Amino acid sequence: IAEGDEVVVYGKLTNYYGNTPETAQGTTYLVSVNGKTEGGSTGGEDKPAGNGNIAINGTTLTLSNPSVQAGATTVEVVPGDFYTENGAEVTTITLKDGTKIVFDANGETNGPKYYNSNGSSNIRVYKNNMITFEGHKAIAKIEFSCDVDKNKNVNCVGNETATVVIDGKTMTYTNVFKEASGGGVQLRINKIVITYAK
Repeated sequence: IAEGDEVVVYGKLTNYYGNTPETAQGTTYLVSVNGKTEGGSTGGEDKPAGNGNIAINGTTLTLSNPSVQAGATTVEVVPGDFYTENGAEVTTITLKDGTKIVFDANGETNGPKYYNSNGSSNIRVYKNNMITFEGHKAIAKIEFSCDVDKNKNVNCVGNETATVVIDGKTMTYTNVFKEASGGGVQLRINKIVITYAK
C-alpha cells in the first residue's frame, strides 16, 4: 500500500483510548486496494481472488462478499422451522425464495446434524464440513447467530481457519481444521440471516 492508494476494509471500528480509531485485530478484512478485490485479514494472510471475508464478533459469524453491495432484501432461517428430530442429519434446506442451503460432511465421519436439547435448537457443523448457499440472486452477506458450548465455555463460531469461497450466486463456507488430531471448534447455528446484493 502506497500513499494515495484507495483502501477499503470491512470490520468493526473501535476508538482506542477515546482518541485513536482502529479496527479489531483478526476480525477485519481488506476488501480492495485501488478497486482490486483480493480479500485479506489484519493478520497478514492473503486470500485468493474469489474468496469472501469472514468476521467473528462474540457469538456472531459473518460471511461477506466484497465484490457486491448489500441490498435491503433479507431472509431469516431458523433451524427449528425445518427440523424437529433431535440428532437428525441435515442435508438441504430450500427457502421460499428459491435459495438452497446445502450441508455436506465433506468426507468427514461426522456430518451436520440438528439438535434440540437443553433449551437450545441448532444445527451443528463439525470440522471440515461445508455449507453451500445457492442464492436465487447474488448474496452480499450471511450472518450466523451461534450457540455457546457451556461445558467448554467456547463460542461455537467455527474454526479461525474456516474459509468462504464465492462463485457467482454461490457462497461456500468450509469449517477447515488442519490439525492432526482433535475436532476444532464446531459451528452451532441458532439462526441465519441472508442479505442479498442490490
